[in-house]
Amino acid sequence: MKSLLLSAVFILATLGVTYAQEDSGIKFNVGGGISLLSNSFDQKFNATTTQGYPTSVDMTYGSASFGLNGFVDISPYFTLNLGYRLAIGTYTTTGTATGATVTGITPSQSNTVTQFELGGELKYPIQVNSTFSWAPKIGLDYVGFLSGAIGGTDLSPYADAKQQFSPIYVTLGADLNFKVNKEWFVRVPLDLGFGLNAKLSSSYYGSTTYTSSSSIALRGGLEVGYSI
Repeated sequence: MKSLLLSAVFILATLGVTYAQEDSGIKFNVGGGISLLSNSFDQKFNATTTQGYPTSVDMTYGSASFGLNGFVDISPYFTLNLGYRLAIGTYTTTGTATGATVTGITPSQSNTVTQFELGGELKYPIQVNSTFSWAPKIGLDYVGFLSGAIGGTDLSPYADAKQQFSPIYVTLGADLNFKVNKEWFVRVPLDLGFGLNAKLSSSYYGSTTYTSSSSIALRGGLEVGYSI
């Protein structure tokens, strides 16, 4: 809920700034398409072996999803994104400790997680020629867990598992826009996301000592837009 509220506050604040800067007669664009997102979720902590020796542990989890996305350009400088995501491929786990590989983990498991997406982007359009423009952008994107299982285990009862699949990303990227005619255009959005809520609860780390965490996403899409 806090993640959703943070995204909503960002979007509302940006809308206020956008409208304050715009002249009358704001032109809207609407559209939708598909996207692919790949995520790497990393957890590092220090532990003590049964022999009493300290060891540094690095656990990395990987997943990917396919998205059905819609967008609204409130102005040339702000875009609101909505989406529904379905897992594709498997959920991968790799673990390394100081000088060794962590044993007892399943490297690849089935993934049936579904998610929703809500985000907003500030951008600056740059017109290259009559048919092509691009827009560097920065945004905030919330991809929230809806339902699903990893390796046949339902994640709904597990707060840490749901948090892993509910990242809040600060995104950097660019939109590539190709004009088809006066009303229609094709957009290729490219994004690099950095998770703000990668650190999990104290119960995940147990008796170990937390070191660092990260959640990084790469996303590309193909969308068709219409100018209203």
